[in-house]
Amino acid sequence: MKKHKPAPFSGLLLVNKPKGPTSHDLVGKFRWIIGTRVVGHAGTLDPMAEGLMVMLIGDATKVSQWVTSTSKTYEGVITLGSETTTDDAEGEVVQTFDKISVKESEVLNVFESLKGPQSISVPKFSAIKQDGKKLYDLARKGLDVQTPKRIMDFISSDLKFIDGNKIGFKLECSKGSYVRSWAVEVGRRLGSGAHLSALFRTSCGSFKIDTALTIEDAEAIRDYEIEEKKEWFINHPAFVPLVESVPEAEILRLNPAEERLFSNGQIPNAAASRLIPLSRRAFRSEQGCLVRVIGAAGRLAGLLSLDEKGQIRIQRVFNNSSFMK
Repeated sequence: MKKHKPAPFSGLLLVNKPKGPTSHDLVGKFRWIIGTRVVGHAGTLDPMAEGLMVMLIGDATKVSQWVTSTSKTYEGVITLGSETTTDDAEGEVVQTFDKISVKESEVLNVFESLKGPQSISVPKFSAIKQDGKKLYDLARKGLDVQTPKRIMDFISSDLKFIDGNKIGFKLECSKGSYVRSWAVEVGRRLGSGAHLSALFRTSCGSFKIDTALTIEDAEAIRDYEIEEKKEWFINHPAFVPLVESVPEAEILRLNPAEERLFSNGQIPNAAASRLIPLSRRAFRSEQGCLVRVIGAAGRLAGLLSLDEKGQIRIQRVFNNSSFMK
């Protein structure tokens, strides 16, 4: 098996995605700029969408499942009066509606009715699989696509404006929720049909768009030497060190002797005893908790989990030589 060239650093990069490229395009771009294939992302944005993409560099790809599990916040625009093949402005119109004017009270009532977990159909143009094939591959071939319903959690929604047949909104939703599906459902409940015509992601969990870098920022240093490039990235405000990649997790600090044992997959007895208060907290939450294990030098040594019974499981162990703080 061919080994990938190691990344010169590990951590998250907050990137402001422009309209046009796919999320995969962005991953390819940063692989080219940084000089490694060990690059991923923590949540897809459609080509039409803009805003925050959290790029995973080096060992940060190993914490993907926890980074992606956080809620996302968006601002966008719904256009009333028509539904499209893709549920957004890039698709072909498949149905039009006479009602395109709505009252503020109607919109607020619909927004309220869609708060919390909802069983809604996923878009035909999505990566959800049907009989082992992605829906968008079937849809592009003109095949009949039966879109399954899934539970999507819309945590909060705010009306920003109504301008003719345009509705501006702010929306926070859970992992796995489709804003396109939410926009279409808003239109149906208003009796006017709708599609998503603009979308901008402003946050992923605690990570915000404010300090994100642009593709142009990164392209400007493409020809730097590896060490220069590394220094540029890790000192940029858009860089999040590996140790801060899962900020919601609890913290367990190890001394050098404990860290050596942990690096070999062992949980030192003294360290385990320090987890007792966290295990009580995990029991009270009934969900367990994730713990960042931080070594003596302040580096992320690994991740472990505690369930409601206080059982400890090592989730990840990181090699000290392969990451930055």
